[in-house]
Amino acid sequence: MKSPRVLKKTGLIAVFLLNLFFTCAAQQHADSVAAAGKPLNNSDSTVLTFLHIKHLSVPITNVPGWRNPKAFKLKYKTDNIDWTSPALIPLDNDSLGFLVKVRIPLNIYKLHPMFTCNAAAMWGGPESDRENWSSATIVSYDGVTARGIQLQLVSNPVKAEVYLIPRRVWLNRIQNSNWQKNNVLIEAFLVDSDKTNTSVGIDETVYTVIFKLGDKYLIRTHYTKPLELEPIQKVSVDF
Repeated sequence: MKSPRVLKKTGLIAVFLLNLFFTCAAQQHADSVAAAGKPLNNSDSTVLTFLHIKHLSVPITNVPGWRNPKAFKLKYKTDNIDWTSPALIPLDNDSLGFLVKVRIPLNIYKLHPMFTCNAAAMWGGPESDRENWSSATIVSYDGVTARGIQLQLVSNPVKAEVYLIPRRVWLNRIQNSNWQKNNVLIEAFLVDSDKTNTSVGIDETVYTVIFKLGDKYLIRTHYTKPLELEPIQKVSVDF
């Protein structure tokens, strides 16, 4: 039978090895995040991100109109971080879910996190009430993932406005309209306040990218590649 001193020594060695293991595991996670792509070059500490909130897999029979919520809020919570987005108005509703754009803190975005998500079920209510979550029916949605794909938007010369529009929306609702004379049709898809050259976060959606410099427009189609193949992607134009 081993002496207490030997057992104590063995226990200390075990604790040391466990600490070493967890330190290595944490470093490996950090390395994998860093390897996924260079940090986005936003001047502030957030990343404008276009992503989909998936449809509920099980219908909500006791909430009328549950398919068309007015707004969403994303939440990310750990021991060190507690972040909630403002109310996010859906830009589109397609087979992938509800498309929203949200500014995510850079330190959260780089983790490729999965958010929890609540929807404000205020169907039929005035749009001005969409922030009044205390009186809304709150519906919890499945996890929402920021995929971490960085799309660089580059123009020559710089300072062009950019719009990211899902290809399906572009073809079905915008392409054959007078959108160039009526920017209201595309303004919801504007890359807010960030003119070229800039970067945004996206999910694996095919986008029509519109660059606007003065009164001139240039249009490109971006076929987004999976994060695993190309974490940093680029669309560029010359005016």
